[in-house]
Amino acid sequence: MRTFHAEDPDDAPGSVFRRVQEYAEVMPASQFFCLATACVLWRAPIPPGLMRRRDASGAFVESPLDVGVFLPDRASRTRGVRGRSIAPGWADVVTAPVDGIRLTSPASTWAMMGQVLSEDELVILGDALVRMPHRDADPPPLATVDELRRAAEVGRRPGVLRIREALPFIRTRSWSPQETRMRLGRVS
Repeated sequence: MRTFHAEDPDDAPGSVFRRVQEYAEVMPASQFFCLATACVLWRAPIPPGLMRRRDASGAFVESPLDVGVFLPDRASRTRGVRGRSIAPGWADVVTAPVDGIRLTSPASTWAMMGQVLSEDELVILGDALVRMPHRDADPPPLATVDELRRAAEVGRRPGVLRIREALPFIRTRSWSPQETRMRLGRVS
């Protein structure tokens, strides 16, 4: 799994941030960003194919933004958006302090990604979210292992077995996705 970097010529995160800003201007108050879109907004490592893929001609095609709504509200059917209906209590929604965008909390985002990612990818994502600072300039962790555990215990969500299997392997001192792969013994 390769993760995005800002210097990539095919800057999928930049495209996601732009599209999120555009949609946030018209997004109803009941909606929030979730799944892979929330991962990008949290600047968490995900496989690049989740937000952009190549079509048959080799051109990049952007994946729709993942936008959630709690049941019984109806998921969005807007062009460029993949609407998600989420059971109440299955996700915590927070408002980003800088730009006011509503999205799932880091722990809820991790648990929701169990339906999309492999066990190893969930460990990589979890390590990134709970990573403790190594230097003074490093940001604080986005979540704790206990928050991930609580998110994993919420209901019978899709991918629940994978997230429960990944949880014991998450560490707070991993420096990078590559280090996590090495620790798991699965270098790609």
